[in-house]
Amino acid sequence: MLDKAVDDYNRVVSNACADAGMRKKGVVTDKDRWANTINKSPLPIRQQARAAKRARKRMLRKCDIGALANAQKKLRKVTDKSRKARREIGVKRLERLLKDDPRRFYKYYRKPPSPTLVSNGELSKHSEDLLGAEPPDLPVPPVVPGTVPPPENIEGLLQTPFSMEELSPVLKKIKNQAGMIGTLRPELLKASAEHLGPAIVELLNASVAIGKLPKVWALSAITPIAKPGSDNRTCDGYRGIAVGTLAAKLYGSMLDHRIDGWAEASGIRAKDDWDAELKAASEAPDDESDKFDFPNLAGEDLRSLMYADDLMQAATSIDGLRKQMALLEDFSARWGLTINASKTKVMVFSRLKCAEKEVKTVETAEHLFFHCPSYDDIRADFPCLDFTLTNLHEFSMQQPTQITRFGKKCFELHQELNPLSRR
Repeated sequence: MLDKAVDDYNRVVSNACADAGMRKKGVVTDKDRWANTINKSPLPIRQQARAAKRARKRMLRKCDIGALANAQKKLRKVTDKSRKARREIGVKRLERLLKDDPRRFYKYYRKPPSPTLVSNGELSKHSEDLLGAEPPDLPVPPVVPGTVPPPENIEGLLQTPFSMEELSPVLKKIKNQAGMIGTLRPELLKASAEHLGPAIVELLNASVAIGKLPKVWALSAITPIAKPGSDNRTCDGYRGIAVGTLAAKLYGSMLDHRIDGWAEASGIRAKDDWDAELKAASEAPDDESDKFDFPNLAGEDLRSLMYADDLMQAATSIDGLRKQMALLEDFSARWGLTINASKTKVMVFSRLKCAEKEVKTVETAEHLFFHCPSYDDIRADFPCLDFTLTNLHEFSMQQPTQITRFGKKCFELHQELNPLSRR
């Protein structure tokens, strides 16, 4: 009796997972009559399906093409509705199984994690080297002549004590089901913010005065996720996804909110929150902007653009690009930043004679990529950068739709593109 009950239980679980689009490893979905009765659709939907099938047969015997097409369409709708109902039943059964026996559910129906080719010790040491190093004691760079000075000192702004007025909006943005470690959960703090909020604010202010967060708050669970197209045999081939405590999340979010406001008020980042410009180049006065050699698109200079940590610099000559790279090198050295050489690429464009013939950019780009002698000059001046040359002609032969769409997007943004020098 016990073995039969276990078999029946496994059969029910297997069919429930099959209805929900899942499959238990090593178990074939039961197709017998007993399984069909367990997973049958609700009675009204089954009656509609039978009626639709009978109507289709009648129209087929009468050879009424119009009525037959309508009957087939109605049958498809009823079949889809029946399939959806069966799936919902399976989902509910899986939810009950997850609630009654979560250990068994996750043991059989959770996707296995992808194998990690680097040991946990190496990943731990790599994370400590990245996150555990002390920040460099770098001086604040002076304001570039001709730029608008910040409304207040950023260092003083970051040292200002926190308040409940800053904590409340940051706490509202955190989802209740957000991944956190520790006993303090977002839903608990939101429900008791009036009582726990002031205490957390005072503890964070004390941490700022001391210079360290409590150890119980400074914990992070880091999960390595393999980067697409990277070497998974090295630590650099993984992206660490960190899950920390709620207190550390609030601390970082409040600092980020302050920096965002300061950056917008200082003109470092645009107010639309989707792009930014390198301050030293974008805010240079007119008499100094010529040395950067920006391309002019539709009467406006195309200055250096930045999205998150990705930077794009444009110039109409090799000398102009060299000056921008020198400026970027100086900026990075003063702030302790580095450039990822393996992700650095260069693209060379030429003048387009007609907007309706944007596909011809492929042939022009191919000529520049393989016949332009200026790459040796670039490599000599910037040996740290890895320039990747792409054969756009071969790409266009395989994916003409993508390259055409790319050309159209360029012409939608700007009507004319100034040429780069072919020196």
